Amino acid sequence: GIHFDYIRYPGNSTRFPDRARFNKYGNGKNLSDWRRENINRFVTKMYDYVKSVKPWVQVSSAPLGRYRPLNNKHDGWNALETVLQDAGHWMMSGKHDAIYPMMYYRNDLFYPFADDWLLHCNNRIVVPGLGVYQMQEIKWPKEDIVNQMAYSREKKMSGQAYFRTENVLSNLKGILFSINDYYKHPAKLPAMTWLSDTIPDAPQDLRAEKVRGMFQLEWESDTTEIRTYTIYKASDDNFDIENAANIVATGVREPMYEFYVEDNDEAYYYFVTSHDAYNNESVICNPAFYYHSETIK
Repeated sequence: GIHFDYIRYPGNSTRFPDRARFNKYGNGKNLSDWRRENINRFVTKMYDYVKSVKPWVQVSSAPLGRYRPLNNKHDGWNALETVLQDAGHWMMSGKHDAIYPMMYYRNDLFYPFADDWLLHCNNRIVVPGLGVYQMQEIKWPKEDIVNQMAYSREKKMSGQAYFRTENVLSNLKGILFSINDYYKHPAKLPAMTWLSDTIPDAPQDLRAEKVRGMFQLEWESDTTEIRTYTIYKASDDNFDIENAANIVATGVREPMYEFYVEDNDEAYYYFVTSHDAYNNESVICNPAFYYHSETIK
């Protein structure tokens, strides 16, 4: 993908040295509108160029966490007016595939603004960035982050991002334990159906066997186009493909997957689906059945 991080004017834009250029090219607009349009034009041209070369490449950015003022609750630091970053327009006009707003706030500076991003997402990907670092810098309790995780999932946002990595990996206030518990199962990438909604063909001829102590699945693919695969496991052949607990692995890049399975005298059906470059998922292939046992083959 192509991701724009700092795609905005500075917070103290009065010092930005563009007055001579504005006087020459402003065409009667006020300064804020002209600056905002400069960014809009850049985003549009970049998006169109990327799609003309590789239409499946995802274009995204990380705007400020508050898109615009809401109900006079906060008239200060927001994307649209303070740094002239009209990310809602980029999504609604079809010039962005995803946004990762930096929502490093809590309470009424988080929840209404999360809802506002969903109003301006055009059914595209919204992943709020959660301010884990605030647990260190201004002593947030861990529950603030955990509640935001739950809220964004309840609202069917596409995921969550966490800032900063060091605060997560150091397990600040036990947040890594909470994250590991929250993401118990693998997650498939959301399909970019606004770019293509064509369902790829399912894999064929799925085979299962033990090879040098490892359990190996292999299958055939009848295309040379970009494909990744998701592997599922279930105790019968009537399973819920939407239940992440059934996923063994996703994002597999080769038509083979090898992993360790204990010989515990249990039998499973294994299924594989393919994903195209837009993350559209095929139907499941015909399953492979395997009984994991040292004595029964």
